[in-house]
Amino acid sequence: MLYTFNTFIIFLGILLILCGIILITRKKFIVNKEYINIFMLIFPMLQIRKMDIEFNFIFFIIYFVVLPALWIVIMIGRGIYVITNTNDQMVVDTLMDILDENGILYEEKKDKIFLKEYDKDISYSESLNTVDINLQSIRDLSFYKEFKIELMSRIKDIDLTVFPSSGVFLIISGFIFIFVIEYM
Repeated sequence: MLYTFNTFIIFLGILLILCGIILITRKKFIVNKEYINIFMLIFPMLQIRKMDIEFNFIFFIIYFVVLPALWIVIMIGRGIYVITNTNDQMVVDTLMDILDENGILYEEKKDKIFLKEYDKDISYSESLNTVDINLQSIRDLSFYKEFKIELMSRIKDIDLTVFPSSGVFLIISGFIFIFVIEYM
């Protein structure tokens, strides 16, 4: 049991280092939060297969714990996107340009852009030069798909770069995971 846990942590450390190396390239990645949540739920569940427990109990765990949790994380992550190697000002400027071009009235508030005509808002938050943008409240609007596609393509076209602090954080975290397992 201990061997598989150690292997799991080392594999997680290597995965963090690889993701960090990819982020250090300063390329902008846009990932749906649903996929991140699913990965964060399923990845630890891979350890259940290695445990010495009865098949009926595994079936119970999957049917009554994993599937409902999977449904919840999918519902929570819908319409939320993680944009790496950007800052909130890049995203806000792009958002406001698109809204202006489409003639949509808006009001900028702290960490939100309120769409006056629709009584909906778009929220965002920045952490380690990664911006989470929440488009959940506008998912039911007629222009949502076009808006989302335009936003994603314009963000990828931004020439400004920022220091990839999230990549550095992932690399350091990966080395810490591996160091703790190997030397503790």
